[in-house]
Amino acid sequence: MQKDTYNYKILIAEDNQGDLTLFKDYLSDFITNPKIFHTKSFRETKNEIVFNKDEIEIIFLDLTLPDISPLELLKEVIALAGNIPIIVLTGYSDFALATESISLGISDYLLKDELNSTLLYKSIIYNLERNKIVTRLKVSEQRYSDLFQLSPEPMCVLDLELLKFIDVNKAALRQYGYTKEEFLNLEYYELRPSEDQIQAKKAIEKVIHDSNTFVRLGIVKHMRKNGEMIYVEVRSNRLDYENRKIAIILASDYTERVKSHLALESQNDKLREIAWTQSHVVRAPLARMMGIVNLLKEGNIQENELSIFLEHLKNSADQFDQIIREITSKAEQIEMEKLVSYQPTIL
Repeated sequence: MQKDTYNYKILIAEDNQGDLTLFKDYLSDFITNPKIFHTKSFRETKNEIVFNKDEIEIIFLDLTLPDISPLELLKEVIALAGNIPIIVLTGYSDFALATESISLGISDYLLKDELNSTLLYKSIIYNLERNKIVTRLKVSEQRYSDLFQLSPEPMCVLDLELLKFIDVNKAALRQYGYTKEEFLNLEYYELRPSEDQIQAKKAIEKVIHDSNTFVRLGIVKHMRKNGEMIYVEVRSNRLDYENRKIAIILASDYTERVKSHLALESQNDKLREIAWTQSHVVRAPLARMMGIVNLLKEGNIQENELSIFLEHLKNSADQFDQIIREITSKAEQIEMEKLVSYQPTIL
């Protein structure tokens, strides 16, 4: 039989010399040259893990070390080991504790009375590979958690059955002004103003029942903690997580863009009003002035009527001047609104 030539780095915490010798013999049946760190007590085990942690790939732990109780031994070694897989070695008398230790964080347990070279080798291979997979999953989960928390876009996770938030990122906390604890005690409807509750319920129904899991809800009004209203563009992605339906909601702040749009509409209204004034209101005094000028030019005004027509001409000129002033004032208002609505980006 061809042996495994990989140099496995194994810590075995065992105070019984006979069990240790048997353990090494079992290892030699399948592994050419394992590197073994041996300890006889918890104190030695602790020192070995602290000083050689980077060298240790797997730990075999006897529960009956002389200087500590089995339960305390488990808790201490698990805390020290970090990501290193731990396999408990136990007899039948400690079988119940060995099975319970799985919930504490050990990788596996082996009964000494049933141990053989094949079982030991399989346990090493299985737990090392399993630990690699678990470590990759933890790294992947941490990466996605970082993407969620460090995203510049406000994001939150909503339980679609309870309509309660179960997670929220830092950008959303800054946008709404809540602490994380406060935000997680909110219901979705509490973010919407009272006059928009009907639309809010329709939006939730769309998120829950739409055939597409990704739903754009458009630009809606939300409320900050201080009561200030903001406009946000809401996008939702529905998925199943831990046997419950959730939605990851992205709420991008559109407040300044909405304000700019409203200001632009106001400017357009004023421009339309100016255009109407120029095409209608200005015509009346201008037509009177042009008519009087033509009469004067053609000599059709009697001398005794001259003062009356000159008074009409003056009144029309005054009216025309007033209209020009009003047009100028409205044009200045438009320029001021442009300045107010313009918000330069500061990096």
